[in-house]
Amino acid sequence: MSTPIQFRLTAVGQQAAWNAHNTGLSLELTHVQFGSGNRAPNGSETALLDPKKSVPIAAGSSVSPSQIRLSAMLTGADSFSVSEIGIWKGEPGQGGS
Repeated sequence: MSTPIQFRLTAVGQQAAWNAHNTGLSLELTHVQFGSGNRAPNGSETALLDPKKSVPIAAGSSVSPSQIRLSAMLTGADSFSVSEIGIWKGEPGQGGS
């Protein structure tokens, strides 16, 4: 079952999207990370507070100029409350993205 989520774009995400747009390149989102941290986001975040698991994005498409649809699946026996989600270019925590 799909659950629509309203994401907030961070300052770093805005800069990456702006750079991609102005250079004519694509911003390739590759991973979704799930965590249990709890905070009121302010846009300056660069990592999840309490990351638990990251998975590759399985599929995605552009719905409109300002909307995308992504699919990612958590599998395994891990059990945790998800209260934060990050979308990344590259493996979270591996640097460079």
